[in-house]
Amino acid sequence: MSFRLNSVSFHYPGQKFHALDQISFDFPAGSFVSIVGANGSGKSTLLKLLCGILTPDSGSVFFDGREFSSISAGERAKNVAYVPQKQDLLFNMTVEELVSTGRTPYLSWMGLLSEHDQIQIDSAVKKADISHLKGKPIAQLSGGEQQRVWIARALAQQAGCIILDEPTAHLDLKHQIEIFRLLKDLQIQTGCTIITACHDLTLAASFSTHAVILRCGQLYQSGFATAVLTETAIREAFEIPVTIRQENDFIHVQVAASEFRTNSDPMTKP
Repeated sequence: MSFRLNSVSFHYPGQKFHALDQISFDFPAGSFVSIVGANGSGKSTLLKLLCGILTPDSGSVFFDGREFSSISAGERAKNVAYVPQKQDLLFNMTVEELVSTGRTPYLSWMGLLSEHDQIQIDSAVKKADISHLKGKPIAQLSGGEQQRVWIARALAQQAGCIILDEPTAHLDLKHQIEIFRLLKDLQIQTGCTIITACHDLTLAASFSTHAVILRCGQLYQSGFATAVLTETAIREAFEIPVTIRQENDFIHVQVAASEFRTNSDPMTKP
């Protein structure tokens, strides 16, 4: 499932400046795309435009060659799954019950799960590696476990594209890596398109096939991750120098050591 944006602009009511201004680029089908940029650069707004929560003021969003606005809500729900940064915890629901809500676009008017629906739910739970949690209430899970449940819900939806807004927010380093490994496995094994807003440049560089850098609501750079997430581009977009080094399968993006020195640091004195 591919996305193409053609000169897309959007502004929120009451705001003088555009949250996004004349954005154009392609998301290839089956790719893993990380959208990066400083706070307020427009990452979450872009994701909401991609999944139809927001509508562009101008320009067009195309999904598999069709203008997204022309696709019915029901068809969108079967093709695009959205995992927001903040989810309302449904404390009375078990893991399996929440995952099963991903089948809503496919239910008949009676709202009953079919045998096929249950097969998809069980498959999603297995792929997200949460089979051992099926009967547990959502409220009893850790942050990393909860995020896996929401990803399983998206898988149960059988969408060809999964859009996630900061899926590792508030997670410790171990769970951040686990979530991105899960998403990467899904992209490789199922061929689905993964699009995520991401603050961690190391995760973005290590797992993404493509990357987009936003700066003050404008497109700074887009393309293959290795070509986009460079020391020069990151320094200019984030206004901070970094060093990039590869170690095994990870590409580490680190703030340059000079940024940690202060005027009182003896190392900065002649």
